[in-house]
Formats: sequence, C-alpha cells, structure tokens
Amino acid sequence: MAVVWNIVKDLDGGIDAITSAKRTAFQIYFHITRDKITETNRGNSIALEEITGNGEPW
Repeated sequence: MAVVWNIVKDLDGGIDAITSAKRTAFQIYFHITRDKITETNRGNSIALEEITGNGEPW
C-alpha cells in the first residue's frame, strides 16, 4: 500500500478508503486529459484492453 500511496501522490492523485464490517475498498483518482492520443504522442502507453485482465471490469 505504501508503494501505491507514493505513486498516486507523485502524480497528484488521491485515494479514498471505503470500509464496512466485511471489507475495505479503495478508490484511486488521477487527473484526466482531453488531449487526443496519437501515434506521435503515445509514447510507451498501453491500451486499456491490454491491462484489464480476464474480463474484469475497469
């Protein structure tokens, strides 16, 4: 969790923890951009489809 916290803070994001008697969930927030992604500014980005796993919702 400390690694995640540091990455989120380095990117000026935030984390909310939602707890109940049975579980704890975390919501992680990052800034968004409306800039269009093109092949020239894509860099090393990975398509969302490549990182969502085995059908898990994103």
